[in-house]
Amino acid sequence: MPINLCLIMEPTPVITILSQWFVLENHLRKKERAEEFDANVEQTDRLIDEIVYELYRLIEEV
Repeated sequence: MPINLCLIMEPTPVITILSQWFVLENHLRKKERAEEFDANVEQTDRLIDEIVYELYRLIEEV
């Protein structure tokens, strides 16, 4: 069975920086997906409003 050197060796500064970069990249991707999801929810909400207003012949309040 091979020995996992990552468990034995202290992380080098390069490894630490790369690890932090990967965590940050993952966070940014999640944030972008959340923003896209929020935009889709808002668009869907506006579409539902339009359909309801048209269905019940309502006038939007200003």
